[in-house]
Amino acid sequence: MKRAALTVFMILGLILTLQAQPDPRQMSGIPLPDPQLSSGTITVRVIRGSLANNVPDHPVELRQGDNVVTVATDMEGRAEFLTLNAGQTVIASTELDGVRLDSQPFQVPGRGGIRLMLVGIGDSDTGALNDVPAQSGTVTFGAESRVVLELGEETVSIFYLFDIVNSLAGPVELPEGAVVLRLPAGAVATTVLRDSHPQTRSEGPVVTLSGPFQSGNTPLRIAYVLPYTGDNVAVEQELP
Repeated sequence: MKRAALTVFMILGLILTLQAQPDPRQMSGIPLPDPQLSSGTITVRVIRGSLANNVPDHPVELRQGDNVVTVATDMEGRAEFLTLNAGQTVIASTELDGVRLDSQPFQVPGRGGIRLMLVGIGDSDTGALNDVPAQSGTVTFGAESRVVLELGEETVSIFYLFDIVNSLAGPVELPEGAVVLRLPAGAVATTVLRDSHPQTRSEGPVVTLSGPFQSGNTPLRIAYVLPYTGDNVAVEQELP
């Protein structure tokens, strides 16, 4: 794959996307650790269809076993749950437009908190793989590949919503064996999103997606948190 460098500059108070309006479905229900939140704090943002369409004054539930706590979202669409005990496994949920939205189960961290979104649109499944033998070849990033950034207090959550494209009729195997992303220095809490290809793996700041790559698009979806200080932040990501 051709090498390129991706640099993003973001000013406080802005949410910046690259190349296309993001599809928030890729991020729905994914708990992201935020070391800047008070310990045991959970914030849940509810949106309808897009990042610009917050849902205020809407009930959100946080369930731990049979215990349920309900908090209404504020004007920014966020519900905040406080003073939770570390180690509890909880699920955030709400009902929006007649559809129930649930987060993945997650544990309350001992230090810092968790941020997540619940989006009023369901996720789509990836297609099944076929059994055609792979040939050596190359892949590219699809035109709809994008980076989404969401600003928090002294952290920015970064989502890579990439499509790896094989333009041939059959599967290909890369000479190097995998697409490898080395995340920027300081990246923490790397998460493989639920609709990324099952062969996506993360080990600290290194993310790999192994072949073979079927004809068409293979989704590579990850998220991570980047702490920062000051009035702006620069993110530089080298692409393979």
